[in-house]
Amino acid sequence: MRAAITAILVSAVALATAPAASSIVGGSVVSRGDHPWFVVIDTNCAGVLVQPSRILTSANCINQSFLAAGRRLRVGTERRRITGIAFHPEWIRQELAFTDHCQLRRECIYNGNSVGVYCRTSMACTDDMAIIGLEPSRSSRSSLKLAPARIGSRATMLGVGLTYNADDPNAAADDGRLRAADVRVMRDGTCARRYRRAGRLWRQTFDDLSTFCVQDSERPRRAALCVADWGGPLVTATARGPRLIGIGSWSKDCGSGGWPSVFSDVWRARSFVRDNTPTWLPSMRGDTRVTGSTVVGGTVTCRPPHMSASPTSIVFTFQTELDDVLQRGASPTYVVAESDRGEQVGCRVEARNAGGIGTAESGPDGLTRIAD
Repeated sequence: MRAAITAILVSAVALATAPAASSIVGGSVVSRGDHPWFVVIDTNCAGVLVQPSRILTSANCINQSFLAAGRRLRVGTERRRITGIAFHPEWIRQELAFTDHCQLRRECIYNGNSVGVYCRTSMACTDDMAIIGLEPSRSSRSSLKLAPARIGSRATMLGVGLTYNADDPNAAADDGRLRAADVRVMRDGTCARRYRRAGRLWRQTFDDLSTFCVQDSERPRRAALCVADWGGPLVTATARGPRLIGIGSWSKDCGSGGWPSVFSDVWRARSFVRDNTPTWLPSMRGDTRVTGSTVVGGTVTCRPPHMSASPTSIVFTFQTELDDVLQRGASPTYVVAESDRGEQVGCRVEARNAGGIGTAESGPDGLTRIAD
């Protein structure tokens, strides 16, 4: 859910004594140095180190136009190479069903070079998690261990997102500073009843099996996730230090009006988070190309770039420059039709395996013009 919503960012600095979130709209500014496991993914998302070389984030945050095996991501003071990306299996199941149902119509594509379940598709947004693998760090990096979320317990949200809140029109900032807000874990039934009043889409999006809700510990209840907070951590204090209990998934109106924030339950997904040998999705760096005979009746072929992992299946979509689908399926070839005369034709590739869907499509240089 990357709408203009408001964010509350949170820090685990002095979790037990964090100031009330309502003292500053969007939380209180804290030091990044005190939270070395917090990672900024991009302008819309965050993540958290769950191992020195593994980032846990929201599945919605994986934009493969820049997050792909071989690219680099800033973690602390280092730019570390991405070695792989893997989605939660349940997310993949939904994603496959979603993309096949949509047949890649334009309204089913988000972020330009990514396909997927987008947490507001009138379906439950379950297991909204993905792992980003990194090359080893040159210096030791702190990471967070997992713990279960307990109803009524205090926790702290972390993020660097927007701090705008409609309840306070003077509060709007996107300064990149890390903020923390004190919240409490809600009962699932209470949160579900709250979102039933928000309309059908919101009611169907909340899933109490894989997610849970939090709300500001103090009134007025302003603390909430917002733009750039998706994928960020929710931590709780223990005698052994902070523990990760949730990953930011979505919120309504950045908490304006007291709407709860929804987090993916990492304890329920701990086997996925702790898996030392996940299946990495087949990332592709670069664009596809269309080659072959461009006359009516001729055959053109979609040629994908190198894949970082082996796919179990590939879906090829031939489409015009305006994204009108000409053919979609397992075949990498397309026979040019009479109606294609004068069109600029490109192709899109979805390479699939148990780790997710790797995508690539034709850039301006990969299109081919069909003869008039």
